[in-house]
Amino acid sequence: MKLIKLKPTTNGSRHQIKIDKSLLVKNTKIFKNLRKMHKGANGRSTNTGHITSLHKGGGNKKLYRILNFDNAKKKFRSCRNYL
Repeated sequence: MKLIKLKPTTNGSRHQIKIDKSLLVKNTKIFKNLRKMHKGANGRSTNTGHITSLHKGGGNKKLYRILNFDNAKKKFRSCRNYL
């Protein structure tokens, strides 16, 4: 891990040091593939698309992580057999 000294733009950041954690994970594509976009209705009806509730649009994009609970249960079951 590498230490990064911040530029002293303010008095509070004058003596701050950050830790570079990019070396901890070698392949970030594994984690990025497990995320999917969640497209909301934004206050619109599902059939016609007309606005049904006001002031519901906008906001940040939401990424949801896909979890495989079946695989986790199998791993837990195999670990339990060893006990």
